Amino acid sequence: MFIFPGLGFGAYLCHATKVSDEMVAAATAALADCTTEEDFAQGRIYPDINRIREISIHIAARVMATAYEQGLAQLKPRPNDLIEYVKSNMWYPKVLPFCYV
Repeated sequence: MFIFPGLGFGAYLCHATKVSDEMVAAATAALADCTTEEDFAQGRIYPDINRIREISIHIAARVMATAYEQGLAQLKPRPNDLIEYVKSNMWYPKVLPFCYV
């Protein structure tokens, strides 16, 4: 549940030709890096679900980096800042005001 949004998004953003085992491993390592001491102190082995968007950004960037390292990314040139590239391509919902007619 935690790695798949970022894994898929990272693969999509860099136009990866396939999702490799190394890309999946990079996604799980990024998830582990996002788990904080506070999470552990509260008895969680995964980060707080309320941070899923932030976590997905880090996972997607790590997946992209791995795809580039493996020569699987077709997006050229490689973005300089993968975190910012992922953020700039994320969809952010807008809640529009509702008015009665």
